[in-house]
Amino acid sequence: MAQNKAGVILGADTHKRFHTVAVIAETGRELASASFDASARGYREALSWAESFGEVLRAGIEATGSYGAGLSGHFKKSGLEVLDVYSSDKKRRRLQGKDNDKDAFQAAQAALSYTRCASAKDRSGDLEALRLMESAYGQLVKQRTATINTLKASLLALQDQTRVRLEELSTAALVKCCAAFRIPKDIECAKDRTKLALRSLAKTIEALDREIAVLDKEIECLARTLLPHTMALKGVGCHGAAKLAGAAGENIERMKSEAAFSMLCGTSPIPASTGDTYHHRLNRGGNRAANCAVHYMALTRMRHCEKTRAFIAKKMSEGKSKKDAIRSLKRYLAREVFSALKKDLAPLST
Repeated sequence: MAQNKAGVILGADTHKRFHTVAVIAETGRELASASFDASARGYREALSWAESFGEVLRAGIEATGSYGAGLSGHFKKSGLEVLDVYSSDKKRRRLQGKDNDKDAFQAAQAALSYTRCASAKDRSGDLEALRLMESAYGQLVKQRTATINTLKASLLALQDQTRVRLEELSTAALVKCCAAFRIPKDIECAKDRTKLALRSLAKTIEALDREIAVLDKEIECLARTLLPHTMALKGVGCHGAAKLAGAAGENIERMKSEAAFSMLCGTSPIPASTGDTYHHRLNRGGNRAANCAVHYMALTRMRHCEKTRAFIAKKMSEGKSKKDAIRSLKRYLAREVFSALKKDLAPLST
C-alpha cells in the first residue's frame, strides 16, 4: 500500500461525529476507505492515511458548509485543492445502493472528473460572520412576525370591550400595552391567566426587538466596512449586500464569470423553447436568499430609477410579459453585483 506513490484523489462523506474518507487512483480505481473522528486529530489522521497511498491531488468533500466545514478548512490549510461535492448520483444510488463508503467513493469520483462539484467556499473570515449574523437576523424577524400574529389572534379570548380597545391600537402600542399588564401573585381567574399569556408574548416581542436592533447595527457596520462597492449600488441595503456576499463566498475567484454568479443567484435565463417558439423561463434554482436580494433590487430600481423603467417598457414593447422583463432586468443586475463584489472581496482573498 505504501509503495503506491502515484497521485490519488480523496473523497469524504461527512457526518456530525465522524467522516468516512475514501481514496481512488487517477485512473478511477477504488483503493480504500476508512472512518475518522470529526475532530482536529481525526482530520490530521485522515490526511496522513490518504497520503500513504500517494500524493493527494485534490479532495472532494460533501457538505463543506456544514458537517464538512472543519475537514475542508484543515485540508485547505494543508495546501490541498478542496471541492464541494453536491448530492450523490441518484442513478448510481438506485443501481448500487447507498452507504458511507459508497458516498465517499462517489465524492472522490466527482472530484476526479470535476463533475457535481465546485470550489469550496472560504468560511474562515469576517464574511462568514456577516453571513451568520444575517441568517440570525432573518430568523429573529420571522420569529417576531409569528409572535405578533399570535398576540393579535389571542385578543379574541378577551371580553368584547377590552378586545375592541386593544385591536384599535397600532402594533407597537399593543405590544407596549400588553407588556405593562399587572398580574397578581395569586392568579385565580381566567382573565388574569389570559393577561399573563398576552404579557408573555409582548415581552417576547420586546426582547426580539432588542436582539434585532443589535444585529441590524452590527450587520450595517460590517457590511459598510467589507462591501463598500456593493452597498453603493442602488437598491442594495446592508441586508441585501450581506445575502449576496454570503452566497458568493469570500473566495469569489472560484466563480469563473459573471454568468456563473448569475446561475448561483438563480437569475440566469433557462431555455424553454419548443418548435417555432423561442422562449426563456425564470430560473427557480440557485441561492434563494441572493435571488431575493436581486429581486428587491430590481423592484427598488423600477420604482425610483427612470432608466430602469425605460428598460422595462422597452422589453414589454418587444412583446415580453412584465415577468419576463423583470427576469431580463435581474440578469443585468446580477452582472452589476458580481463586478462590485469582485472589487470588495478581492482584498479579502489575498
